[in-house]
Amino acid sequence: MQCRTWALLAALLGTAASAPAERVANIIIGGGMQNCTSSNAPLAGSGLSPNCARPWPEILATDPALAGLTPERVRFEPLTSGAAPTYRMNASSLAALEALPEALLPRAKQQAVLAALKDRREPLAFAELQTLLPPLSPTEWAAVLHSSLEPQPRPPRRVQARSVAHLSNAATADIYRSLVSAAREVAGGRRPLIGLVTAASANPFAEHDINFHALRSAGAEVVWLPLSGALRQALDQGQCEHLPVLFDGYANTGSALRSQFHLHLDYPDLAAQQRRACEDPEGALNAVLRRLDGVFLAGGDQARLLESLASPDADGRPTRASEQLRILRQRHAAGTLVVAGSSAGNAVQAGGHLRGHPVAMISGGESWQALANGFVRGRGPTVEGAGRTGVTYPEGGLGLFSLGALDSHFSQRAREGRLLRFVADSGLDYGFGVDENTALLVERPDARGVTAMRVIGAGGVFVVDVRAARSVNAEGFGLDGATIHYLRSDDRAAIDAAGRLSVQLAPARPLLPTAPGAPYAQMPDLQHPRAMNFVKLMQAMGRTGAATASGQTAQSPQFEFRFARTSASEFRADGEQRVSYANVRVSIAPCRNGCLAAQSAAQEDNKGP
Repeated sequence: MQCRTWALLAALLGTAASAPAERVANIIIGGGMQNCTSSNAPLAGSGLSPNCARPWPEILATDPALAGLTPERVRFEPLTSGAAPTYRMNASSLAALEALPEALLPRAKQQAVLAALKDRREPLAFAELQTLLPPLSPTEWAAVLHSSLEPQPRPPRRVQARSVAHLSNAATADIYRSLVSAAREVAGGRRPLIGLVTAASANPFAEHDINFHALRSAGAEVVWLPLSGALRQALDQGQCEHLPVLFDGYANTGSALRSQFHLHLDYPDLAAQQRRACEDPEGALNAVLRRLDGVFLAGGDQARLLESLASPDADGRPTRASEQLRILRQRHAAGTLVVAGSSAGNAVQAGGHLRGHPVAMISGGESWQALANGFVRGRGPTVEGAGRTGVTYPEGGLGLFSLGALDSHFSQRAREGRLLRFVADSGLDYGFGVDENTALLVERPDARGVTAMRVIGAGGVFVVDVRAARSVNAEGFGLDGATIHYLRSDDRAAIDAAGRLSVQLAPARPLLPTAPGAPYAQMPDLQHPRAMNFVKLMQAMGRTGAATASGQTAQSPQFEFRFARTSASEFRADGEQRVSYANVRVSIAPCRNGCLAAQSAAQEDNKGP
């Protein structure tokens, strides 16, 4: 089978001698990049910040991308809130409250606020206001707070610096430089211009400095695109004069109030850029987008990213592409723009249609919750964590990758079960889960319609193929006959014009064959969100030569995963490195009479495929 796999991949990818130069279209990053950042405290005994090869005074003096930044202008401690603001009711603030438009503070709530505050003259803290005022939405809170803020001096803004030139983590450096190299190819060899989008963050301003400096240090010219869900609201509603209020309101949407208010005062330079983008979107956004060679979508929440580039339809769903999104799609489709994204910027690239079917976007939920409860339709910023179900955007994300669903932080957060169910429920063929500090490089389709992919970085990419799987739903979600692959650095895959996937594991790594009589591998708590037990089980299956394996979830209702090698299966590993594998069959079913009841059957299966 090994020879047949090689022959098929050679036919799809072409020989090295005849293949054209790689032309990367998408760089899909799993998040968790190991950066050298000024605000990370030096490690004890070394004087070096994590992942930095030199002390920060030397980095500032020798990294050309940071030229002009003096130590006095750089933040060397974590971001913290400044002095707590206070609010005062006087004639001016009361008049400002009365002048607020209905769209920001409905009249009934405005009257309740005025009644509660009109006789208060002492300075009030935010916590005190919360006890005095009726329940307000984040945007209503922002409107009230902006109207009554007591002025106070603010120190000059210091920036967070980040260096790739002096980064000690080779995998992270390789990912950054791969983006710059791909954009340089598009640019015809000149220094590329990369647009930075930080809209996935609740506070896009806070993510500007580190990503801006990292991309410059990797060799690019960089321009920040001040997109956000709040800017999209202001553009759609013609409310640029109220952008600071909308921005603070949107920053606090999706969770309990986090006191992220008055951000325009903390980042006056960036707020000014955002205001210009609102007042002149053609010059400040569209014209810039038409000049870019690449775009980098930073991490956070993919729903926020989507809402920064798509407006709500009649049902309130972000499906109406903005002019900015149309430009991105057109230039990416034409091969003149490389799209890269990390974490949320990974998942949001999915979308568009494949054979007439929408490619959905995943967002939120742990694997066990998704297996037990499925997915709910997303609407607005989401919060991941225990106790929440999976979230789906059935119409997809930005529509820049249509070959399957995309996921990030993959092995580290045990998202295998989540992706398997998501792909099956969404009617897709494939899903791609990218580990932290790892990237999937996706090339543009060649003349035969073949899309080639390869992995770089520290971890791997988990690929789900459910084309031959069938659902088993008698007692809850079940899936039989799916195929999984796990690709590491230098492993490759390709999808041809007919939608057929082929995988090629790096031949330099030794093959791990089936060992007759090897005990089947087993792992409890397979989907623990931090233990990487799925990876450990597949490592054991590969290294022991087991023909079958099984694992179970810990929470009730429990699910059992059963794995089997087939005649097409292949495991490879180099020394103590993580195992790569291809064409492993997996089935998932709710436990019936206890998850271990299948043990004897698994042992029988172990006699060979």
